[in-house]
Amino acid sequence: MKNGKILRFFHKEDYPKILKTNNEIFKNKKPSQVIYRFFNKKKNKYVWIEEKGYPVLDNKGKLVEMYGIARDINDRIESEITLQKTAGFYKSIIDENISGYYRTDRSRTILQANKSFAQLLGFKTKSQVIGKRASELYKRSSDKGFISKVMERKKLINHESNIILLNGKEKFFLENTAYYKNNKSGEEYIEGTIFDITEF
Repeated sequence: MKNGKILRFFHKEDYPKILKTNNEIFKNKKPSQVIYRFFNKKKNKYVWIEEKGYPVLDNKGKLVEMYGIARDINDRIESEITLQKTAGFYKSIIDENISGYYRTDRSRTILQANKSFAQLLGFKTKSQVIGKRASELYKRSSDKGFISKVMERKKLINHESNIILLNGKEKFFLENTAYYKNNKSGEEYIEGTIFDITEF
């Protein structure tokens, strides 16, 4: 690390955490690991490296040297970065969608929703609807046996519903809904969108 010729291959932004990890090994005399970017001459770019450092102690417990084992984890890190960007992209689409997006469990408790969903039901923010059961968001709905229909058919496309909001206003919605089940975790949820067709 003190060798300037080697140091120049490390990404400057990663210097602090690399030095911190080395200091921790010297101080605590315990193994530690760090992930950093290292310039690969053949690829002509920085690649992500995971390095585990190990202290070597003498019979008196004094640190005499330190060695590390490094491996290339660039593919994994780049995949994670791409996934995070994709998740953020889709989240922005959902949040900015003029249609109301929601996700509920089988009891129709709202797990996720966007701002449009809340506003279509007469609320200002999505935090006002998340965590509540759908039946708490309106006075009356024409959708009797809704869950049974979705569970049976797995999908409802262009389903029309009539709802009386808490403020007394009557709304007509066009709804697309689907039932999902994670076979590994057993998690079940219903996800869909609603579009206001009251004026049509």
